[in-house]
Amino acid sequence: AAGQSVTLIARGRRLSDLQCGPILTLNESDGISAAATVEVVASLRPDVDYDLALVVVRADQIDALLPELRANRGVRTFLFMHNRAAGSSALAQAVGPERLLLGFPGAGGWLDGVTVKDRLIPEQPTTIGEPDGSLSPRLRTTSMVERAAKEAADRQAAAKAAKTASDSAAMASSSRQTMVQ
Repeated sequence: AAGQSVTLIARGRRLSDLQCGPILTLNESDGISAAATVEVVASLRPDVDYDLALVVVRADQIDALLPELRANRGVRTFLFMHNRAAGSSALAQAVGPERLLLGFPGAGGWLDGVTVKDRLIPEQPTTIGEPDGSLSPRLRTTSMVERAAKEAADRQAAAKAAKTASDSAAMASSSRQTMVQ
């Protein structure tokens, strides 16, 4: 996460899976996989401080989650990333409008076993904003963190792709040498 400390809240079987191993991802578009080890917890404790909490859950799971988010006073900003057609008033009431940012992810994904399979949507870049449309300092800071994370992920993917290409070229060269002998 671009040098940031990350804690993931998970429940049920997903919590068990992540306590036993890293987060595994597979980009369905390019086939690049990654693994990341982060702290995993079962709930957001009311006394824990975080600069930013990304709330990335299905819209039908949000209402059940709001009491837990409301109870925490240590999170500076909650960034809800989804397409909740119900609007943002319940979110603002739960966490406070001063701690609310809204976003729409430029990617989709699903869980396949223990692997998160994802696909970027080139036509829909990830967008974040203040509910009132203003360009606040916290929006600028959050945007910089998101950009830095994306750039780090892009560099990691490029390095992995270059290594794969280099390994493939070395294998092809080795195969040619074997065939010539």
